[in-house]
Amino acid sequence: FLCLNASGLWGQRITDLKNKALAGDVDSQLHAGFIYSKGPREDRKEAHYWMTMAAGKGMLSACRYLGFAYVGGKGTAQNKNLARKWFGMGSRKGDTLSMIGLAECLSKQEERIESAAWLLLAKDLGEPRSLWRLEQSMKRLNAMEKTKAKDEAIKLKTTLPTGPSRQASKPFVMKKSSLTLQDGSSYRGATQNELPHGFGERVSRDGEIYQGY
Repeated sequence: FLCLNASGLWGQRITDLKNKALAGDVDSQLHAGFIYSKGPREDRKEAHYWMTMAAGKGMLSACRYLGFAYVGGKGTAQNKNLARKWFGMGSRKGDTLSMIGLAECLSKQEERIESAAWLLLAKDLGEPRSLWRLEQSMKRLNAMEKTKAKDEAIKLKTTLPTGPSRQASKPFVMKKSSLTLQDGSSYRGATQNELPHGFGERVSRDGEIYQGY
């Protein structure tokens, strides 16, 4: 329901973003990947394209995204080896959600000790989503294997970056606000970069009310 001027402005923002991404700007690559990963512009193949660019430059959330994409075949063919590759890249840089994904891959390939080691490390780093998985993983190990997993987790921790890893910046600041559009109508709802984006309500100059996305 958004006016053509607002839609055109948003379309121009997308074009500008893609141009920056193609020029090598990693933040723009990541932002484009998020835009196409879900929502009204969802296009999993295009999301995969931009996320691959960002992950190649070490963006942790992009590495994690690709791991799950290859596990579930979202925007690409399922490939357990590539899932393991991207989860591994994120894990080695300290991303705890990548560690959980990597542990799942290792478990499915019967590498139970290393799988448990990554879950132990994720727990040690404060990741609450590792707890249930770790409990289930440890049940499948005998006493000697549990000791090996704990020793391996200690070794893995020493290989992590000592400084803070670069975290992915948020694609946009999402908020709810009121705007006056170029056609004179008013808008109240979700916005991004001072443009309507998401669910909201538009009131035309004639007083007609529209609600939707």
